[in-house]
Formats: sequence, C-alpha cells, structure tokens
Amino acid sequence: SKVLKNWLYYRSKSRKLKSDCLFISQRGEGMTPINVCKFLAKCRRETGIKGLTTEALRHTCIHNWLENGYTVEKVAALTGADVATIRVYLNTSSKRKRKE
Repeated sequence: SKVLKNWLYYRSKSRKLKSDCLFISQRGEGMTPINVCKFLAKCRRETGIKGLTTEALRHTCIHNWLENGYTVEKVAALTGADVATIRVYLNTSSKRKRKE
C-alpha cells in the first residue's frame, strides 16, 4: 500500500531510528511482540476493526507475497514457517482467484 511504502521510505531516511523493524517505538527501537499486540488492541478499540490482529497481519502478508510471485520457500524463510504451512496459503490464494 502507499502508506506502507511511504513509511518504509521515511524510515530508511531517518537518522533517529535505531531499527529496521516495521513497528517502531517512540524511542526509535523495534517494538517487542507484546507491545505490537498491545498497539493493535488499542487500534481495534479506537477503530472498531475487530479483525485487526497480529495473525490477520501475518495472513495478509503471506497471501500478498504469494500473489505477487514470491516462492513458497522464500515466504517460509521470511515467516519462519515450514513450506507445508505456506502451501496451505498458496492453495487458499488460488481458490480465491478462481472465484473472482
């Protein structure tokens, strides 16, 4: 998305940031997993988006990577999942495309 691309560009140019993590604390460091969960919980409360979870973000990234040509092996390496798990996403993505 445009917002993510803008954030990644800003992050790459900023000297204050001490991490290349996607989620950055106010101190410029990578957020811990528990703080990311807390942040998303706050976003859910404020926006009313019930499905805004770390799992939903993970699923979305995996589907997008597969739909944009990443290999199953590359996605498995990026996520720390095994290839068999990623193939489940690939099958789901293929079924969704057929319905459209």
